Amino acid sequence: MSRNGVWQLKRLVVTYCDWGGSSRGARLFVEEVLPTFKQENPQIHFRTQMRRSHHPFLRAVYRNDSERVIGVKNLSAEEIFHYGVWLRASTGRKTSIPVKERHKTHTPSVQGTWSPVLDLPQKLQWANGTPEGPAARSRPEENARAKAARLAAKTVRKAAQAEQERALKAYREGLDLHLRL
Repeated sequence: MSRNGVWQLKRLVVTYCDWGGSSRGARLFVEEVLPTFKQENPQIHFRTQMRRSHHPFLRAVYRNDSERVIGVKNLSAEEIFHYGVWLRASTGRKTSIPVKERHKTHTPSVQGTWSPVLDLPQKLQWANGTPEGPAARSRPEENARAKAARLAAKTVRKAAQAEQERALKAYREGLDLHLRL
């Protein structure tokens, strides 16, 4: 890739073995594809390097002195060509941002751990059968009337969900029937 009209890839080194089976595609690439690739890209310095008893790889050196090495073991000449084009189009900068670790504390919160239910509005908490949020779930002295109300609300929710699924299924079948005609 060029930045401000300057190609970022300086050098492409193809390293292969002259008799190894894993270098078959690399040998074909060097013999057949590399001469035309050189003519199309005069801004890149190409180099071939033979290393016996080693798997083949491509090494790209960029203007910012960074390197990328790609193993091309058992790949065809066409696949190696695609990797060469990809390396030519790269800028040489690192592509990933380092992953940060989660913050860990030695002193846990006095208020308790956060859960997604804490952010729900009060109406939704009532619909979930928890009138006072997560604290009501862990209440062992729940009386029979509250338990029955919670189970009834759960049954009503399941019935409404089943009715929605049936209606959606009927709608889809109607569309399928319409499309078949």
